[in-house]
This record gives sequence, structure tokens and C-alpha cells, in this order.
Amino acid sequence: MTQVINYPLFYKVYPETFSLYHSSYVNKISFIAAPMMISEIIISILLLILIKSYLAIATFLLVCTIFLTTLFLQVPIHEKLKFKADDKLFKKLISTNWIRTFLWFVKCIISFNMVLKEII
Repeated sequence: MTQVINYPLFYKVYPETFSLYHSSYVNKISFIAAPMMISEIIISILLLILIKSYLAIATFLLVCTIFLTTLFLQVPIHEKLKFKADDKLFKKLISTNWIRTFLWFVKCIISFNMVLKEII
């Protein structure tokens, strides 16, 4: 959703109101994303401990990579955007977020396979 809806909508916000919009967006998305990301890391650690498989290791590494890309790519861009709208930063935010989108997709496939493996 963030990749294909929220970030592209940044281009549609008037520059003079963008800081207020961005601040509201970051506060609201953080309320949703932070608990989910913390849950993801906790679950991936539990899977690593309890299942001890290559899939659990892969899931843990993917979640760690998602955290690192968030911390070192997305957060610094958002920090710059909180002061003013910038089309170059929007483009960078969208292009670098494809990394996370891809990693979450791969993690989803691996998680689905782990569930199937445990059920079957």
C-alpha cells in the first residue's frame, strides 16, 4: 500500500502544506507500522529458536534487512522531507522502498511455505 498509494500521493500534495501532511502521515503510519515491525522481529526470533530451519534463518535475515533498509534508507529520506516537499526525494523514497517491498514479498512466500510445512 505504501509503495503504490501513499508515497506516490506525496507528488499530489501542495508544497506549502506538505510539511503538515508529511508529519501527519509519519505519525499515523508509525502507529501502525512500528508495532507490526516489532512483532515481525519477535516472531522471526521465535521461529529461529523453535523451528531451527533454513526457512527460519531466511525469515530472520529478511526481517533484519528490512529493518536496516528502513533505518538507513527510508528514515533519512523522511527526515529531509519533514521540512519541505522535494520531487527528487519522493522519487528516491519510492525507488528505495522497492527493496523493502520485494523483501516483504519474499518473506511472505517463505512464511507461507513454513506454515504449509508445519501443517502438512
